[in-house]
Amino acid sequence: MFTELLPIVRNRKVTIIIKHDADDTLTVNVVPIQLRADENPALCTPLSDVGVTGTAAELDRDFPQALTGYVAQHLTLAQALNQSAAEMEAAKKSAADAAKQASKDASEKWKKTKSGGPQAPAKPTPAAPPAPPSLFDAAPTESTPGAPGLFNTSQLETASATSTAADSEPESSEDEEDSDTEGDEEEELACAV
Repeated sequence: MFTELLPIVRNRKVTIIIKHDADDTLTVNVVPIQLRADENPALCTPLSDVGVTGTAAELDRDFPQALTGYVAQHLTLAQALNQSAAEMEAAKKSAADAAKQASKDASEKWKKTKSGGPQAPAKPTPAAPPAPPSLFDAAPTESTPGAPGLFNTSQLETASATSTAADSEPESSEDEEDSDTEGDEEEELACAV
C-alpha cells in the first residue's frame, strides 16, 4: 500500500482515513491536502466520496490496486494542470511583451511626428484643374509692319501722311476712288482680325 502511495506523497501530503464499521468491516479513504490557496481544488480530490469498504483481508488484497489507479490519475491531472498553467503563463507573458512593444512603437512614432522626424508619406493630392483663360492673361501682341491691325502704327502714319497730302493737293477722282477702296479694304481686314 505505501509503495503505491509513494509517487503522490513525494509532492503532497495525504490524509489516510480508516473507519471501523459494526459488521467488522473497514472503510478506508485517501485525501490529498491542498498546498496553496490558489491551487486547483481538483488536486485535492479524495480516492472516493465515501471511501472503500471491505474486510481487512479484502483490503489487503484489492486496496493497493485501487491506489495504483488513483495515484496514476492524480499524477496525470497534476501534470496536465501544471502544463496548462505554464502555457497560460507563457501566453500571458507573450501578450504583455507584445503590448509593451506596441506601446513602445506607438510612443516612438509619436515622438518622431512631434519632433518633425521622418513621417509616413502623405497620400498625393490630385492636381487642381487649370484655371480658365482670362482676357487679362493674354500678352499684348505687336503688329507686324504691313499687316492690318487695330493698333498698327505704320498704318496710322501712312493714313495721316495721306490725309496731309490730300489736304495740300487736289487729286483726281480716280485717286479718290483708289483711296476709298484701300480704306474699305483696310476696314474689312481690321474687322476680320
